[in-house]
This record gives sequence, structure tokens and C-alpha cells, in this order.
Amino acid sequence: MRVPRCHVIAKWRRSNSPIRPVSTHVVLVSSPVVRHMAPWDWDNQTPPDPTVSFFITSDGCWDKDKLSTYFDEEVIHAILSVPISDSSLDDTLIWEPHPSGSLTVSSAYHLANSSNSLPTSSTSGPLLRWWKNLWNLKLPKKIKHFVWRAFHHTLPTALNLFHKKIVPTALCSSCSRCSETVSHALIECPRASTEWQVSRFKSFYMHNRCGDIQEFLLKGFHEFSRDDLRFFLGITWEIWNRRNISLFNKHKVSFSSADFQVSCLLQDYDDAQTLHGAPAVHLGSSSSSGTSSQIWPKPGYFKLNVDAALNNHMQKIGICATVSNSNGEVVAALSSSLNGTLTPLLAEAKALLIALRWCAAVRFSLDCVASDCLILVNRLKNRWKDNSSFSDLVQQILPCLSTFPNAALIHVSRNHNVPTHNLAKAGVRLESEGLWNGSIPEFM
Repeated sequence: MRVPRCHVIAKWRRSNSPIRPVSTHVVLVSSPVVRHMAPWDWDNQTPPDPTVSFFITSDGCWDKDKLSTYFDEEVIHAILSVPISDSSLDDTLIWEPHPSGSLTVSSAYHLANSSNSLPTSSTSGPLLRWWKNLWNLKLPKKIKHFVWRAFHHTLPTALNLFHKKIVPTALCSSCSRCSETVSHALIECPRASTEWQVSRFKSFYMHNRCGDIQEFLLKGFHEFSRDDLRFFLGITWEIWNRRNISLFNKHKVSFSSADFQVSCLLQDYDDAQTLHGAPAVHLGSSSSSGTSSQIWPKPGYFKLNVDAALNNHMQKIGICATVSNSNGEVVAALSSSLNGTLTPLLAEAKALLIALRWCAAVRFSLDCVASDCLILVNRLKNRWKDNSSFSDLVQQILPCLSTFPNAALIHVSRNHNVPTHNLAKAGVRLESEGLWNGSIPEFM
């Protein structure tokens, strides 16, 4: 079995299979080099059944007691982070640094930098706040990418193109006064200066126009509010955009004010995000429902609420499912704990899978299935499929949902999932599965 240590390069998407020997080469990775790539040393304590299934309980969870007998704490923690899929699935090696489970150039690049402990432009200490705020700003991706290139002086200015022997001269095509650096194109050129002086940032520009583009952007970051900062970066991008239009258009082009242009751009972007981000989370044949008010099932049907709670200190996950009638009364509940240190998304998916199987076994007629995990609901609706462990759970949940053809899958706010959440937190400390029928614990 391959398990991760510290920085994880790859891990097994583990099925509950009895055939994979544990003595297979173990890959334990720690920055900056691979520390161990050899068969695990059992210290003369070889398990009676050296297969993965020996360390998995009958209900498909890692057996912490057996793991603690044969592994140290660091390895146990790594093993508990490996999700276990159905036995019908083959073991698959997945790329841990990317949520899709597939190798990408960007994830490999960031892993290489982190493993070598090398400071990068986006992670070095003094600039960490700047980059974090930039990537989280509500800005079109093309503007964020532009700012990143401007900050690193990699925009295709005349000087940069001249160094690459693409153009015959490094002179600015607009003013022809000096070499066109990134700072010149965005700050110093008379064309750029005119744009800044008729913008809302005239005062700031007049006090900071003599610095490098990096200093100019960082000064704006420290002085402006979040809303002003994104407008400031939008103006900077618009100046570059107009430079390109003027350079490549044979006819003279007249522009409206940059302030007005950027204001329209950001408004359109905000409107598009609002429209695109509206949660279309309904799955099933029932009518769509919102998340702002509590939804109850039709008479004769039931509503299922699910939730999960993590306790990384105990290395356990608490799960809960509550079933309510059309009057909003909880008529049954299930709560239990699982060994593991899964991500919140995987824990929520696991809780939903267990809850649906329980409802199918008890034969509840579900009219509504509710979760407070919006990502889970949306991805189930879109039938998410990639190479990740989460995708495995999605493929297991969808058939379970199909057994309730009248049920709609909806997202609810945490405020409307409080009893289920409380029981999930309490479930972390349960030694065995708890079932309630009619009589619900007081802490609910």
C-alpha cells in the first residue's frame, strides 16, 4: 500500500479490496526529498494477513487499533487520509496535489517549489498578502493575469520584444522618447499619464508616478480599499488595453474615459458572476426550491437532512442523518463515527452516501434530500466525474438517489440544519452507531 508522508505526491484511491499486499513499496515523501521508497519494515511484527483488507473494518473504515499495532503515528495519520471506496472499484494511483486527482503542470510546479523550499513570486513572505488579495479580488481573470505579468515586467513591451529580437527597436511606439519598459508603458508615457490624470486616482498618480510598476501597484494595495483596489487595477489594465488598440489599429481610435469604461466592465462582470453563481441545485422530479426558507415534504413523505463533523485531533468523522415528516418533526435519526481525516467535502459526501443507504434499507419515502454543502449538491447535480476520490463517492451516491425518484436534492443553509449538525458533532464520540426512532436526544 502506498501512503503519503508530509508532502504528498501521489496516493492510492483505495478500494475495499482484499488482494493488495501491504508489503508493496511504500512511498513516504517529505520536503525536500523522498525519504523512503522501500518495503515497509515491520520490525518483526508482521500482521497475520499482510493485505490491505486486514486493516479495514467490516463496515469499510480503517481499523485504528490494528494500524496502531504496526505503524507509527505519522504513518497512521497519512493512512487515515486515504479514502476507501467500494470493493467493486479497482485501486487507482491518483495525483494528490490537484483536486481532480490528475497531474497538471501548475500543481507539479507548485509542488516542486514547495518541496525545494524556494520562495516564489506568489508565496514569498513580504508579498504573500498582496498576492492572496489579488487572487481573491472580484476581477476578471484576464486582469489578474495582466497584473501578474505587469508586476514581473513580462508584458510584451517594445523593450522586452527587442531583447527577444522580435522588433528592431526598443523605443516606445507612442512617444518615441525612450525605451518602452513596463513601467514606462503603464505610468511614465504621456499617453498613460493623460489617462491617470483624468481618472479618480489623479492625486495618487501624481505622488507615485516616479516609481517602478511594482512599487506603484504595492502602494495602491496598501492605500486603497478593496473596492478601490480592483478599480485601480482595472484602470491599469485599461491603459494597457488602449495602448494595444492604438498600436495595432491603423485608424485613429477615440476612447471614452477610462473610469467609465472600467466601471462598465466591472459592473458587467459582477452581473455575470451573480447570474452564473445562482445555485441550480435541484435534482429530481419535484419543483425547484430555494435555500432562504425551510422546506418540508408533502404529507406521506419524508425529508432527509445530512451533515458531517470533523475532529482531526481524534482522527474521527461524525456523521448524522435526520428524517422529518411534513410537520417538521424529526421522526428518526442516525449518528455514527468513522475513523479518518478526510477533507470536509469528502466527509459530507460520505455522510450522504451512508444516510441514503440507511433510508433505502428502512424504506423511507423521501420527498427531499437536504445538505448544507453547496459544492456537494452542485456537483451531484452535474454528475461530477474525474480521477478523484470524491468522484468515486459521487458515482456511488447517484444510484442511491435514483432509488428515491420523487426526491429533490437541495442545498440548505447551516441555520436550517442545526439539529443534524449538532448530532453529527456528538457522533464523533460515539463508540457505535446510534439510531433513534421517535425519541430524539435532548441535545438536538
